[in-house]
Amino acid sequence: PRHVAGVVRDDQVRSRPPDAVVIYLRRLPSHGRETADYLQSTKATRSIPILFVDGEGEALAKTKARLPGALYVTPADLERELAQIHRSAPQV
Repeated sequence: PRHVAGVVRDDQVRSRPPDAVVIYLRRLPSHGRETADYLQSTKATRSIPILFVDGEGEALAKTKARLPGALYVTPADLERELAQIHRSAPQV
């Protein structure tokens, strides 16, 4: 499976979309929301599942309000969710 970590490179994401994008809300939540907004606003990347991990309080509330279609998981559930996404991803 391909997952994006760190900076989103537009050309890489469009040419080889990942199965999912994992964003940790405890580390710069505003940057994670911006990344997710970008992915959701671009037709070529709109269908990539976005998983937010380990959020709480105001950062989590803001993110859920802004990106209700994303998945919100705990660190303990992350591996299981990624496996499920990978199983349902089209095989190339």
